[in-house]
Amino acid sequence: MKKLLLTLAVVFASTVAFAGEKDTKCEKTYGPYVTNGFWDNWYISVGGGLNTWGRVDIKDNAATDNHYRNKIRWMIEGSVGKWITPIFGARLHGQGTYFLSSYTNEKGAYFNSNVPASKWGQYTSKFGYGFVDVDGMVNLSNWIGGYREDRVYSAVGIAGVGVAWSRGKNEDTGVWTTNAEFGMSFGLNNVFRVCEQVDLNLELKALLLRQEFAGEGAVGMLGVIPSVSAGVTYKFKQRGFQTAAAVAAAAVAAANAEVAPYQDRIKDLENELANANDRADKLANDLATANNDLEECKKQSKRPKGYGPNGANLESGVSYTVFFPINKANITKKDEVNLGYVADEINANPDYKYTVCGYADKETGTAEYNQKLSQKRADNVKKVLVEKYGCNADQIEAVGYGDTVDKYGAQILNRAAYVN
Repeated sequence: MKKLLLTLAVVFASTVAFAGEKDTKCEKTYGPYVTNGFWDNWYISVGGGLNTWGRVDIKDNAATDNHYRNKIRWMIEGSVGKWITPIFGARLHGQGTYFLSSYTNEKGAYFNSNVPASKWGQYTSKFGYGFVDVDGMVNLSNWIGGYREDRVYSAVGIAGVGVAWSRGKNEDTGVWTTNAEFGMSFGLNNVFRVCEQVDLNLELKALLLRQEFAGEGAVGMLGVIPSVSAGVTYKFKQRGFQTAAAVAAAAVAAANAEVAPYQDRIKDLENELANANDRADKLANDLATANNDLEECKKQSKRPKGYGPNGANLESGVSYTVFFPINKANITKKDEVNLGYVADEINANPDYKYTVCGYADKETGTAEYNQKLSQKRADNVKKVLVEKYGCNADQIEAVGYGDTVDKYGAQILNRAAYVN
């Protein structure tokens, strides 16, 4: 027993020393960490090793050393676990083997005369056992030294509770017996990283339960199953953890990347709107200048001429221009009111002939379309004069000039009909 304990102590000391080595590949991080989804950070582990069976006298607080040495046996084990955070996890673990036992009191439930009696005891027994437990795990290396995904060595503390079964045959009676006891386990799992998916394990642990588990019927005794095992672990995706700050930064970066095209488009639209506003201001200034020029021309030029009964040019004193929006020929209420004054002049001079000249902007539309549009503008002005104000239709001629005449020196002003 002393040799076994010494061996376990040496192994533990070497793993602790190994844990002191510094890794340089990845930067250490500390929490808080983002908890992954339910199906993330799972692993499965299988292994084998050695264990033994003994007992401790609880009343005398003394170990009965003669119940360890002659009962060392192989064992197999396996577990399925999940890391909830880089520090805390849980696993479902199982292990089992069979024992050759010797003791000094009496024949137990698993008495076996085929097992040679040892110098430590008069009676012997043989039984198999299994133990299934649920363990909590604490990664001490990540807790103390900060989380590193590429850490070569991690010391993982283990503690849990479960149920142990033993089963054997008493050769005196021929009766098979099964015993079940609750047990507690604790230990240290030394994890060595091989690659992203695979770890190697060296696990040192002990199982505590009642002595009755072995079918020996000893009163006041605590059963102990110490073990050392080696195994391999396969880790399923997702395997790593991220800090909350890193996840938040990644989410912000992703959101920025997603929004960036829309921000660029908004900037382009803002530039286009600014350019459109500049063009609109320029057109408004051009229109204001053209209106001022037109008014000045009206003041300085002669009034348009009418035509008398004999075709002689006469000063009729009538003149009015109707301006239209682009591609429009309808007469507004304002223009109808102003055409009323023109109608008064025409009705006051029944012997004169008058002409309504329609024009169009040659920068928009085809020549054929502009011809029709200019004629429609002239016809609509004549229609108001005749139908609304009672002018003589034979006294007024409507002529469309299309876009062939630049009457006002600005194409935006050529969308008009002129009465003279």
